[in-house]
Amino acid sequence: HEMLQPSQLSHDPHRREYAFARLLMSGAGLAAGSDWPVSSANPLDAIGVASSRTTRDGDSRADELDRLDVASVLTAYTAGSAYVNGRGHTTGRIAPGFLADLVVLDRDVLEDGVDPANARVLQTWIDGHRLV
Repeated sequence: HEMLQPSQLSHDPHRREYAFARLLMSGAGLAAGSDWPVSSANPLDAIGVASSRTTRDGDSRADELDRLDVASVLTAYTAGSAYVNGRGHTTGRIAPGFLADLVVLDRDVLEDGVDPANARVLQTWIDGHRLV
């Protein structure tokens, strides 16, 4: 990845507030989580905002430069968070030998035009066991 140049950084605080796409493009790893109660604890809501850069009420949060693709945000919420919590070797992705902690959604959020914030959880699995 290409390193960010000083000319690509902004003195505008609004543009510095959410530079995650620029950080990712420069080769940085991302981890995502909630700052609840400031925002929703629902990661699907946050994934929707990060990939559209628009809140549910239509408020645009940043320019197109800061928009992340859904796959990158999902990776930040899964493998990225597992890594920063010291659990990247046992969780955070679907792989042999990893803990089977996952959810099944009612739609493919990686499909073009699908808003992850509108997805609903159909099943939750913890350590390979479906929760009722």
